[in-house]
Amino acid sequence: MKFNIIKIILLLSISFMAMLSSCRKDIDVFLPYETKTTLQPLTIGGNQANPILDSIRLKPIKGKIDCGKGGKIKVNKDVFVRFRPNGCVDSLTGKVCTGIVDVEIIYVIKRGDMIRMNMPTIGEKGKLIGSAGEIFIKVYQNGKPVQKNPNIYDGIQVNIVSPNVNNNMLVFDAQNVGTNDFAWVVNNQVDLQFFVIQDSIGTQNTQPGYSFPCKTFQWVNCDYFYKVNDPKTTVCVQMTDTIYNGKNTAVFAVFKSENIVCPFRYNAAKGQFCSYENSIPIGEKVIIVTMSIKKSATTSAITYVVGTAAATVTKDLVIPITTTKEMSLAEFTAFLDSL
Repeated sequence: MKFNIIKIILLLSISFMAMLSSCRKDIDVFLPYETKTTLQPLTIGGNQANPILDSIRLKPIKGKIDCGKGGKIKVNKDVFVRFRPNGCVDSLTGKVCTGIVDVEIIYVIKRGDMIRMNMPTIGEKGKLIGSAGEIFIKVYQNGKPVQKNPNIYDGIQVNIVSPNVNNNMLVFDAQNVGTNDFAWVVNNQVDLQFFVIQDSIGTQNTQPGYSFPCKTFQWVNCDYFYKVNDPKTTVCVQMTDTIYNGKNTAVFAVFKSENIVCPFRYNAAKGQFCSYENSIPIGEKVIIVTMSIKKSATTSAITYVVGTAAATVTKDLVIPITTTKEMSLAEFTAFLDSL
């Protein structure tokens, strides 16, 4: 009888300790980039921004221009935006602005920055394009938006210095920003000029590169269609852990030799993330990047869960992602900078 009592007490103690251990265990849950939606772009100017990823988006270059005199704002050593005199008008009245206007410019050229801004280099119907730079310009005065003067064709001119000019470059506009149908579309109304970059208004000295007018304040891109005639295939990514899906994970293919980032879309039927059909050239060297956000239910701490794989594209390639790595915000931004 005494032995049975001791046995019962021992079993109860073991059960209680197991329950206590279970209660103390942290519970991790995966959150989508946007609740019940896919990854949203990080832009300025009123478009939706992801509240969790807002801290990693590029900060705009800021400057001021005398609207009546014009001038230029330098983005970096190779990129500047030139404003001609009277190049801006009031958004409500249409009258030419007087005095100082504030300018914000975001310029995207690095592949990691294309990911962090969710501005991949994809054209209509999944056509790949190689970028010499994506740019967004915002102009305002006294906190109110200002528009380009429609009566001056090149009132606001984007200039990108490049020693190796590609004569196949065109100007593209961003369409369907913030949706799965996002694409860059050729703007046939804008002329792209080569070897005519002027450091300032009236200067005769020119440099090789790309120069084109900004017709509206939206995302524009200087691109060319990549390997149009090469044989292509569809590439898919298989996450071996089924917790990753289209609601909480974004996948991109980064091209190692070009400024190209290809978005992958989730195929629920296959349980895979796939490129646009027959869009990636066979033989291309790519780096696959998968990204998720992990949030602790007990501490609300956020980490970035990243998977990577390098591959040479073959026909109907399926790339497995077997492991992922949790990164802090600093580690995640450093990773993007390394791409």
